[in-house]
Amino acid sequence: MWSHLGVCKKFPFVIDRKQKTLVLEPKPKIEGGDNGEENLVTVKAVGYNYEECRKALEKMIILDELLFNFIENQGLNHFVK
Repeated sequence: MWSHLGVCKKFPFVIDRKQKTLVLEPKPKIEGGDNGEENLVTVKAVGYNYEECRKALEKMIILDELLFNFIENQGLNHFVK
């Protein structure tokens, strides 16, 4: 039974690592657009990459000159989860 739970799609805690998430990204503003084109968005499929997120956190700490214990803050931990 335990081996089945690892592959069962109906079990809510099974995470498909290949599954992508849809993200809405704003399009760049169009100069002279009178029809509301500046409010359009594009849909992009993105996957989660642990290494990229870790490097982005490292870059944020260095560029913003944050203390290293910043990653222990309750707000950041809530955001990451």
